[in-house]
Amino acid sequence: YVDTRSGRFRLPDGRTADFHGACITESSALQDVNGLVNITDEKLEWFSGHGLNTLRLGVHWSLYETEPQVFNQSYLEDIAQLVSRLGRYNIWAIIDMHQDQWSGYYCSGHGIPEFYAAPPTTKPYDVGGKRAYPLPIAEPTWTSRVQPPSVEMNCSSFLRDHHGSAASLYTYALGAASQRLYDEPDLQAAFGLFWSRVAMALRSLPNVLAFELINEPWYGDVRLERGNKGVDGWQLGQPAALSAPSLMRLHHALHIAIRAVDDETLLLFEPGAGGAAYFEPTNYSSGPGGSMYDTKQCFSYHQYCPKSLDGNEWGDATTFSPSVEAAIISECNKGTKDMVSLRTTDSSVAGSGGAAIVTEFGQVNNNSVGLAALSVATDTFERYGQGWTIWSVQLMNWLQTNGVPGYSKLPEAPPENWLRPFARTYAAVIAGEILEQTFDTQSGFYELAFSADPDLSVRYLNSTIKCSPSVHYKGGIRSSISPIEAGTVLDVSDRFGDLIFRPNDSLQPNERVTIKVWRVKD
Repeated sequence: YVDTRSGRFRLPDGRTADFHGACITESSALQDVNGLVNITDEKLEWFSGHGLNTLRLGVHWSLYETEPQVFNQSYLEDIAQLVSRLGRYNIWAIIDMHQDQWSGYYCSGHGIPEFYAAPPTTKPYDVGGKRAYPLPIAEPTWTSRVQPPSVEMNCSSFLRDHHGSAASLYTYALGAASQRLYDEPDLQAAFGLFWSRVAMALRSLPNVLAFELINEPWYGDVRLERGNKGVDGWQLGQPAALSAPSLMRLHHALHIAIRAVDDETLLLFEPGAGGAAYFEPTNYSSGPGGSMYDTKQCFSYHQYCPKSLDGNEWGDATTFSPSVEAAIISECNKGTKDMVSLRTTDSSVAGSGGAAIVTEFGQVNNNSVGLAALSVATDTFERYGQGWTIWSVQLMNWLQTNGVPGYSKLPEAPPENWLRPFARTYAAVIAGEILEQTFDTQSGFYELAFSADPDLSVRYLNSTIKCSPSVHYKGGIRSSISPIEAGTVLDVSDRFGDLIFRPNDSLQPNERVTIKVWRVKD
């Protein structure tokens, strides 16, 4: 649950918890979605062995509801089986209703079923209309509404000519289609039914951390104008925060549907487009269930450094001159810190007390620009006590069985210099309040200070520090405790990358405990 006082997460037993991990979902150059992602036990052991404890699993409404009121139950059963397998490796699952570009109705889209994703059936959106898809990005080339435009158009050339998969977002038709979901009760009821059935199927699994209501919800039927903040010379022509009332209506409708069958699992709610595109306040005045549910719902958001993005295979990153590289790194450092500060305020205003999970960030390579972006992101999230799941097509290609569809490179394990900031040592479960923690990605030195919980039933529970022995502590691991009478640290488990702190009976309420971890010199 969310501790709105401290802006941290707590387990049901009262211990403070943190979440580090990654996203896995079907993704490709055209954003085709073929089915449920999968991951072998070997890769799950690799993942947890690096101290990572959370996977954000992309689940798609369009793959479950294949026709109106017709559900692919085997898809949901497969999801439940996968989540159960994650639990065997101490991995939390965030269930992410993942959409990009709304729906397969549009070029490069997926997530929302096509039969719920059309724009209004009015003349402006019809063949020859002034708002027909894909205006204003490009002139329409489809001639009837018998099939979705994505079937009749040459989507490959459209995306190539207009700067990639996100081009559909800045079309009148997609904006109007998303607004329908925010406004029309019948569509909200259909989405609510999807979520209630998912919640019913997964509510008994103890490692389900949260339901993320919808990935990067579009802003709705917003005004578009010429500019360089969006795609292909188009951007929002109004403040992004004006979409807040529309998105809050959807969140509330989904809250009602889910809470009818599951009143406990955390609900994560994102700003428009995940919050990464525009540096503006979110303007959510509350979470999906209002203030009564502040401990059971939490703000989530995305953060990217646009000039650091690189989806090429490991080691094949874009190169820059020293001066350009320095400028990119400086811009990313400032942008990340400013965005995390802004979104922390958004979280507080929405009732989450500053708590948040950054459910997407990164998408960087292992060059200097990418490593700097990864380091500043994880350092800043840790400073604010926010959990995270990285978006990395290279990592997904390695983790997912058969790789990422459409990604032409062979799966390859992340290189060590990328793993150093990613598989960082951190306080995963603490029987008290975290005061501060620091980690040096090069030396592996880690220091944690926490105050022992005042509640006797919590204070004497074990605490867990997670680490990656194979990356940071190859020569062995050492630790110290101050005061020495506070307890003992058990040796790291190679399987899960856990250091266990076992408190002594003499540990006092609110007593400050400092734990240091370092590697044995090679």
